Amino acid sequence: MLEADDMVYTRVLGRGAKGVVWLATYAGQACAVKKLADLAADADDALRNLIVESNLLFRLQHPRIIGLLGVVVPTSDDIALVMEFMDKGDLFDDKGTYALHVAEGLASLHTRSPPIIHRDIKARNVLVDSAKGAKICDFGESRTRTFEETMTSNVGTARWIAPE
Repeated sequence: MLEADDMVYTRVLGRGAKGVVWLATYAGQACAVKKLADLAADADDALRNLIVESNLLFRLQHPRIIGLLGVVVPTSDDIALVMEFMDKGDLFDDKGTYALHVAEGLASLHTRSPPIIHRDIKARNVLVDSAKGAKICDFGESRTRTFEETMTSNVGTARWIAPE
């Protein structure tokens, strides 16, 4: 666990329905800090998803998946994920360039035992770094899966969700 007082926040990098990602510095290193949005529609659900995401990222180490540097818990009902900073942002403006890197990251998730299903792959959840290429991020909706069960809940981002 990292100390909240050691984090220096610089600017907002992005906003989602449940969270805000900040550019920050920790121990002299640039990092991205994902915090709950102040006005998240369902704060309990958002907190639960952030905890799930932190647990998954602690277990996942792959060159094509975003690295978790640590977790900050400023209060008992709050949590922030401190992740590596990808200086080129996300794939929104250049969607096709890093498709192979994304496929390698997904293959890493799907070949684990049990497999991990991301459930929200989209351009905004793939970050780009000039030295390392593309990495998958935002594991808040992710789940492990056994072959006997199905994933039937409707999660993800509407424009990016699989039609089936």
